[in-house]
Amino acid sequence: MGSPLLPYSIFVDPTTGKLSREAYDYLFKLGSGGNGTVISKREPVSVSASSQEFVTVTWDIPFPDDSYTVTVSVTNSSNLQTLIVAHIVTVTAANITVRIENLAGATRTGFVHAIAIHD
Repeated sequence: MGSPLLPYSIFVDPTTGKLSREAYDYLFKLGSGGNGTVISKREPVSVSASSQEFVTVTWDIPFPDDSYTVTVSVTNSSNLQTLIVAHIVTVTAANITVRIENLAGATRTGFVHAIAIHD
């Protein structure tokens, strides 16, 4: 018949409104060895004209290891496609670092979006 639903407070930290450690522990146990766990994050970015910026995206609760697949995109507040993801520089259990390039002759701001799925 399926397991009973657990109380909402077990999964959400009442002080932060974010998923609790227990919730992430539960999610990492789904599948074999944590397969299928998905985490997303958004970080603001500002890049000077014709320059680059390194952005670190830190997961709210780290993965158990660095064995996950991540996809990164960047949005630009000016609706021009001048901010691009050059590449993912590093991947650790706790975070990723991404190099963002600005192709415009003026400073641009936006958001780096990352989605990770544990392998």
